[in-house]
Amino acid sequence: MPADMNLNTGEYKVHRELAIQKRQNRICPAWQIGEHDPEGVGIFPNDEPIVPDGIEDPPVLRLLERKMGKQK
Repeated sequence: MPADMNLNTGEYKVHRELAIQKRQNRICPAWQIGEHDPEGVGIFPNDEPIVPDGIEDPPVLRLLERKMGKQK
């Protein structure tokens, strides 16, 4: 949620009325998170997700390419 902070005094005000509430949690392996999944915010460019053997084109690779600026 957003907040304002006075850098001189360290005082802050939290704006709870502007908070975004999450009603569901999606738990899944990182390799399944695709380019347009909201959970993609939790994947960082230097992450190395574990991909099971036999998975040829995991969605997370496209997400990582985009985050590293290498998307075609």
